[in-house]
Amino acid sequence: PQKVIPRMNISKVDICNMALAFLGLRAVASLSESTPAAIEAEPANVPWLNQYAQIALMAHQPEAARDVVDRILRDLNPYNQQALRTRFEIEMFTRDFDAAERALDALYDDFQPDNPYRHLDYARIAVQRGDYAGALEALDRLEATGGRGAVLTLLYHGLTESEWLAL
Repeated sequence: PQKVIPRMNISKVDICNMALAFLGLRAVASLSESTPAAIEAEPANVPWLNQYAQIALMAHQPEAARDVVDRILRDLNPYNQQALRTRFEIEMFTRDFDAAERALDALYDDFQPDNPYRHLDYARIAVQRGDYAGALEALDRLEATGGRGAVLTLLYHGLTESEWLAL
C-alpha cells in the first residue's frame, strides 16, 4: 500500500509572515541584549528608555518593562505620553484591566481628553473582559467622536486579542 502524505496548504504570504515573525523575534532578542548597555551609557535618555520598555514587553518581560516605565514617569517625566501608553500595554499584557483603565485615564485625561483612540482602548479592555455590550458602547462613542465612521472603519479590526498577544 502506498502512503498518502497530506499536503499542507501554506501560501507564499504565510511563509513570508512566518519568516518576518522569526526575524522579528531575533531582532527583539538582539535589542533586548544591547539596549541596556546603551542606557547605562546615557541613563537619562528617555527615548532609549521608552524603546527598551517596549522591547522588554515584546520579549514577554512585562516586569522589566514596568520598571523602566516607572523610572521614566517617576524620575524623568511624569507626563511622557509614550511611557504612559506603554504602561497601558503592560497592564493589558498582564491582564490587569483595572490598572489598564487607570493607565488610560493618566494617558488621556490631562492632555487628550477628546482623542477618539481612548474609546478604542476602552473597547479593547471590554472585549478582554468579555463585556461585548460595553465594547460596542465604546465603539459607538469612538464613531461619534471620530466623525461618524471614518475612524471606526479603519480601527475596528484591532479589537481582537491578537493585537496585543502577538507582542
